[in-house]
Amino acid sequence: MKCKYLLYGMVLTFLSCNLNTAADQKKAEEDAELRKTLIALVQSIPSCQTNSTGTVYFLNTSNTNRTYDILWDGVVWATVTPNGRSSTFTVASGAHTLLFRITNTSTQACTPSTPNIAICSNTYYFCSG
Repeated sequence: MKCKYLLYGMVLTFLSCNLNTAADQKKAEEDAELRKTLIALVQSIPSCQTNSTGTVYFLNTSNTNRTYDILWDGVVWATVTPNGRSSTFTVASGAHTLLFRITNTSTQACTPSTPNIAICSNTYYFCSG
């Protein structure tokens, strides 16, 4: 009789282990699915939103046939020929200073401005002075 109960106990233990294993496997599958969903969600967020940036470029719309240096936050970022366009630059969102200056001079081509870049925006600035 003792062997019968011992065998019965072993069967219950075995079944219990298998049930836990099945539950653990289901939990692991659910966790893996959740990880995939979270990864897809993170990958769908644009980098400009994650990094709080926008893009800018500059145009020289002058009819004076002069080349302009573009100063962004006091640093020359580009030189733009008449009717030309600069490269596109990724910049931090928020307030900046912008100055179009006639190349090889200290003469401002246009009034300085203080653009405020919105996250994920793509903005151009021009000077026709």
